[in-house]
Amino acid sequence: MIDAKEKIKKFPNSPGVYLFRAGDGSVLYIGKARVLKKRVSSYFNKTLKDPRIESMVSQIADVDFIELKSEEEAFLVEDKLVKEYQPRYNIDLKDDKRYPLIKLTTNEPYPQLLIVRQKKNDGSKYYGPYTDARALRNVVKFLRKTFKLRRCKAGMPSEKDKEHCLYFHIGECLAPCVNKVSHILYGETVKQVCLLLDGRGDELLTILKSKMLYMSRHKNYEKAAEIRDLIRDVEQILGSKVRKDILKGMVYKPADVKREVEELGKVLGMEKLPVWIDAFDVSNLMGENAVGSLIVFRNGLPYKNGYRRFKIKTVAGISDYDMIAEIVERRYRRILNEGKGLPDLILIDGGLGQYNAAKSVLEAFGLGGIKVIGLAKRFEEIYSPELIKLPQDSPALKLLMRVRDEAHRFAIKYHRVLRRKRVFGKE
Repeated sequence: MIDAKEKIKKFPNSPGVYLFRAGDGSVLYIGKARVLKKRVSSYFNKTLKDPRIESMVSQIADVDFIELKSEEEAFLVEDKLVKEYQPRYNIDLKDDKRYPLIKLTTNEPYPQLLIVRQKKNDGSKYYGPYTDARALRNVVKFLRKTFKLRRCKAGMPSEKDKEHCLYFHIGECLAPCVNKVSHILYGETVKQVCLLLDGRGDELLTILKSKMLYMSRHKNYEKAAEIRDLIRDVEQILGSKVRKDILKGMVYKPADVKREVEELGKVLGMEKLPVWIDAFDVSNLMGENAVGSLIVFRNGLPYKNGYRRFKIKTVAGISDYDMIAEIVERRYRRILNEGKGLPDLILIDGGLGQYNAAKSVLEAFGLGGIKVIGLAKRFEEIYSPELIKLPQDSPALKLLMRVRDEAHRFAIKYHRVLRRKRVFGKE
């Protein structure tokens, strides 16, 4: 048996998952805890009387833990790891219980939203899993009604299906099967749903508002009103407690995150893994209320204590390059003045121009040795400064997109706050 008391002293007083290992490295048991230190230490209490637990404890050669943000995350991670490792002492979680997912059937001509319990390799897009099934049902119901995606069971509905479709008659289905909407327009609607489920709701709102203004300027007021109502519904989803609740159920397996970090290091030719990533983005509307964001990822996951936001002070008008240069300068001037550590990788939301702006600032500070990349949104191209194109299913690209999207979300959120203050005269 290990010297449990000494090792457990280093465990955090926070939620997480713990793994008991045998002498050969195999996993004996995986459990979750609201307070890791307290829970794990209870197994080594001399008053234990359960023969099964005593037998397990006598075989423990090592203990590992994964610190998480909440019990809910611990619940999900425990379930995933138990299904992966199948430890002999985890009798209770060896069944086929699965948490619900959202399935968007992009393998069909006219995709629809479904709630499923199992992820298949069928060409569909899956989101989740989610722990709150009731909240999930409410969100899917709202998405179906808002975006009017079809709900019929047929893979390719016919005219006969349409005649009996209640949702078409009450205005809650676009009825693409009978050419009430073109394949292209239906596809655009599906893309909008993807943006929302990918956590890129702010980007979707920007697109919708541009379309609304375009329709209004061309005096297509009926269509502009439809888009206005859709914007209102999307804002309701983004601001709703239900939406936030189900997003809490989305977690990444530690093994997947580790693989993403390792592959990113290989792709970028880095000697040291990009364990600490700083990411920057700027947001402004026609040059007004210009702001910048810095978000930090550690070991492939958000480190929110490191997040910072900036009001742009030195740039007049619209110049993303100069704005990026300003916030990068402010960030690393302060780090150097305070003698703090430096990131392994810096990600700039943008293309070659934004990349060059950030690189110039870093070289001026003598920090040219830090790896810097730009990630352009349109084709997800990496500038380093040479152009790198990765396949869409690349783990490294998935990590970069997740980091970039989080920086964008944080910048948009701050910009919206300042805009609201200005409208209501609170600035």
